[in-house]
Amino acid sequence: MGTRLLQRTTRKLRLSESGHEVYERCVDMVSAAQAVMMVSARFSPEPQGRVRVSVPKAVGRFVIHPHIAEFLACYPKVDVQLQLNDRYVDLIDDQVDLVIRITDRPSPGLMGRRLINIDHMVCATPEYLAKNGTPEHPHDLKAHNCIHLGEVPGDSRWKFHQGSKNVSVNVPSRYAINHTGAGLDAVLHHLGIGSLPYFTARHALQQGQVVQILPRHQLLR
Repeated sequence: MGTRLLQRTTRKLRLSESGHEVYERCVDMVSAAQAVMMVSARFSPEPQGRVRVSVPKAVGRFVIHPHIAEFLACYPKVDVQLQLNDRYVDLIDDQVDLVIRITDRPSPGLMGRRLINIDHMVCATPEYLAKNGTPEHPHDLKAHNCIHLGEVPGDSRWKFHQGSKNVSVNVPSRYAINHTGAGLDAVLHHLGIGSLPYFTARHALQQGQVVQILPRHQLLR
């Protein structure tokens, strides 16, 4: 500010004359800001307005969308615009308020909160297993048709962990698809053994439509 605000010695500290005046102005600024917040609270006693949320397609379909009806009932003055896409979304350029991402490296400079851990499982229908047999070890997958994302070459290499051992298997596949919802549908049509997030296959697993394979082996991603 170009002026001394404090008078300081080795034992004492006090405001200068200009410091006193600046302090009084700052007190006025704080009081004015508090008054503005009080006005806002008076006219907005409950959440209202539109919130734009960008979510990966599978997460939006299986994790977020099932809760929207309850959310809208709890907050009748809030409108939700749910955008399902798998591309990178910038909060400013794409004009969204909230982004949900699958990552272990959040973007620097953004405020974030971990929502859930995404675990994966290997599963197939009872009909497929009755016809083709049930794998007892990751290497048994080599004799089966496996369904994976197919986006990068490593998607066909499934890695498992059990105890202190890691096992990697290059699985054969006649069908690769880069959407976990469609991958679940392929599994339900008995096309093979799928590698799917738990949140995608949970309902089918509970209904007995699919069976988890190699449950003692953790599928690594």
